[in-house]
Amino acid sequence: VLKNKSDASFGSRYIIDPFSVDVNISGIWHFQSCNHTKQCCLAAAGLIGAAYLALCAAFPALSFGQIQVRFAEVFTLLPLFTPAGIWGVTIGCALSNIYGLALGTNIIGIWDIFLGTGATFVAAVLTYKFRDIQFRGLPILSALMPVLLNALVVGGELTMVMSPTFDLRIFWLNFGSVGLGEFIACFVIGLPLYRYLQSSGL
Repeated sequence: VLKNKSDASFGSRYIIDPFSVDVNISGIWHFQSCNHTKQCCLAAAGLIGAAYLALCAAFPALSFGQIQVRFAEVFTLLPLFTPAGIWGVTIGCALSNIYGLALGTNIIGIWDIFLGTGATFVAAVLTYKFRDIQFRGLPILSALMPVLLNALVVGGELTMVMSPTFDLRIFWLNFGSVGLGEFIACFVIGLPLYRYLQSSGL
């Protein structure tokens, strides 16, 4: 539910009521720059998803595998600006994992479509939830969500593929490798991009 913070009928500022929840995710359908319509939110989510897929398709060798820097993960910070980003990165991740499976570069297999996409969805929701917790103007906690969750889930998936007995040493290697790639996407690239978008008013 959006609450008007001023009496002006146009150009008014809105806030999302965190206690009004659709499918247990507060305000997830509202999109600030699209007059708060579901249609615009869906369109924005579709564009984000398409951009995510395009980046994964452009860099398939870096988007899958034990050593990966999935540049498309920079979009996981878009929920900081709009809840449409939650659906966008989730759709994009699902399509990218299907694409990687069809291409043969996604060594994890079909489980990544469900577990990897689920990790992206939960991380996006948490990124959105923690958007107001900032350190020196940067949403460090929000940016940390996709790093930790993907390192844990994707690192675990890779370990199951590489070690039937789930060797913890291999898991921590995969955790660190995936986490480093996510850190590059979310912190090295994502946070400067966030600051640019925020300052430019785009």
